[in-house]
Amino acid sequence: MINWKIDIELDFINVANIKTYEVFRTTSNQFYQSRYEIRVRTGMLKATFNF
Repeated sequence: MINWKIDIELDFINVANIKTYEVFRTTSNQFYQSRYEIRVRTGMLKATFNF
């Protein structure tokens, strides 16, 4: 008799669907701005079988 163990994972990335990420940083005499485009909302279903 085969005894299977199954693990199922559901993962969501960027659930709030934010399009850009901006960071502002200052030092004593400099100002930095970084802007990143973020991927769209993504979901993944993963199943792992161990037997």
